[in-house]
Amino acid sequence: MAMDPAMPAIPRKEKAPRAASAGEHTDGMTRPLDLLDDVIHQKVRLGIMSCLLATSEAEFAFLKSALMVSDGNLSTHLTVLEDAGYVASSKVAAAKRPGKSRYTLTSAGRLAFAAYVAALEALVRPE
Repeated sequence: MAMDPAMPAIPRKEKAPRAASAGEHTDGMTRPLDLLDDVIHQKVRLGIMSCLLATSEAEFAFLKSALMVSDGNLSTHLTVLEDAGYVASSKVAAAKRPGKSRYTLTSAGRLAFAAYVAALEALVRPE
């Protein structure tokens, strides 16, 4: 259906402001679901964190192969984890080749992952 140019556009309705902040209900209680760390919860980032916890250190190529993702996808998710302070990267020099990127969990990353697992457990084993 074509719009009549003489008719003014109808403005969109604005959403009402939220009554409670994210993770908090109006009764002041926090749901166990809200305790899940959104940075870790995305499946590729969860995979990266799990791999690094299991191996303590991994090269970019290993993570790419293990998670079966593209270079760009992996790079984007690693950047999110690095920006959050959960993962640290370093370049390892190789003779006559570009350096290889290696990744490790930071202490903050280990703590965040432990908290994430505890939040999952709270979901599956409520008190």
